[in-house]
Amino acid sequence: IGLLAAQCATALGATKVIIADINAVRLELASKMGNFVTIDSSKVDLKEKIMEMTNGNGVARLIEATGAPPVVNTCFTLLRKGAKLVLIGLPKSAIHIEDPLTNVIFKSITLTTVHGRRIFHTWEQCEKLISEGKVDPTLIVSHEFPMAKWQDAFDALMSGTACKIVVDVQK
Repeated sequence: IGLLAAQCATALGATKVIIADINAVRLELASKMGNFVTIDSSKVDLKEKIMEMTNGNGVARLIEATGAPPVVNTCFTLLRKGAKLVLIGLPKSAIHIEDPLTNVIFKSITLTTVHGRRIFHTWEQCEKLISEGKVDPTLIVSHEFPMAKWQDAFDALMSGTACKIVVDVQK
């Protein structure tokens, strides 16, 4: 989902899109999907790198797609004043904002969640971006399996090397 969000951001006019991940396979895929800056946050300090790239200001727009509470918590420290943060990942446990005065209140951020979108309008916009060739959802499909090989599909999913998997129920 994060990779598609990056493609959408580019299609809607973002001039610099930064993708951070700890999965080298997804970062390699991101490099093939667009002119994105990729950061392996398992190897470098993400906040330090973002601040270096933005002259210490932080990013103006951030989409968090993992839902992992430590990542969500870090997002607030990466934002510049007046930034917009969109949470599309679904945290399964509590999130904690370090230094809320500095990282939320004084930054005057705007927070939107996945539930805050207008579903039909969103679908129509996505369909338009796909039909115009600005977003290609097929790029994130890493594996396809017939239904008879469902166990192989789950094994691929659990291996951490798959992006999106299609299971064809007709086969």
